[in-house]
Amino acid sequence: MPDGFLADLIVVEWLEFLVSEVGVRATAEAIHYYERIDWIDAEVAEQLQAYLRGFEDDGGAATLTIDHHTKSLRYVSQLDGGGAQSVALDQIPATAGGGSDGIQR
Repeated sequence: MPDGFLADLIVVEWLEFLVSEVGVRATAEAIHYYERIDWIDAEVAEQLQAYLRGFEDDGGAATLTIDHHTKSLRYVSQLDGGGAQSVALDQIPATAGGGSDGIQR
C-alpha cells in the first residue's frame, strides 16, 4: 500500500463506504476475501484491518453485492496506481451489477 495522505484518504473513504453499507463485520470479511482472491496481499489486509478497528459499527445490510465488490475494486485500483484495470473499470456503467438484486440477464 502506498504511503502518504492521498493513500490514507482513499483507504478511509473505501472503508467508510463499506462500513456504512454492510457494517464492520462484513467489511472485515470482505478484506479477508479480497486477500484470498489476490486483490490485496497479506500486509495490505493487515493494514486495512488496523484502519477498520477505528470505525464504529453502523450495522448496515451485512450482505455484499456485486456493486460493492466493483466499487471496492475501483478503490484497490486507485491504491495500486490505476493503470489499464482502472481504465477498464471506468467503462463499466454504475448499474452494470444489477443493484441489490445482483446481475440480471
